[in-house]
Amino acid sequence: MKRTMLVAVMLVLAVCVTPVWSQGGPKPGGHGGPGGCMPGAVMSVPLPPPAGAIDSITELLGLTTEQASSLKDVLTSSDETIQPLLKASADASKALCDAVFASEYDAATVEELKAKLVTAQTQVMDACINTWSQIREVVTADQFIKLKAGPGGCGDPSSGTSTSDTKSGTASSTVKKR
Repeated sequence: MKRTMLVAVMLVLAVCVTPVWSQGGPKPGGHGGPGGCMPGAVMSVPLPPPAGAIDSITELLGLTTEQASSLKDVLTSSDETIQPLLKASADASKALCDAVFASEYDAATVEELKAKLVTAQTQVMDACINTWSQIREVVTADQFIKLKAGPGGCGDPSSGTSTSDTKSGTASSTVKKR
């Protein structure tokens, strides 16, 4: 069971490193290079766009002035929340990597660090999901389809559906209000 969990964590790290690198994450070499660890790899939910991208998003989606202002507030708050969480997750990932490849392996330490990494990754994913939910409240369904199909999104621009939508055979872009 422990070995299965460790393999699952390592696969998540390997699969998810691309979004982190595209966000300016760790570069190859050292622990991040071939044969080493990939600290900071966390995502199974795409990172929301940074607040600095508001002008290009406004143009891409044709946002109104009110939408652009609201979205900028959402993305600024998201940046302030997610960036420290990404750092904490990267630090936890590096600590786990170092423990796994230490000259003297300590299974108890690895388990403790693995739990810390899972917690850190969950916090990042929760913050990303919260931001995407807030974005959905600002933009229209059509604008959201364009956003998720764009750079950093998870959609197929030709069909207007996300990868999760195409698996289920639907193309829904609505959000339930709480």
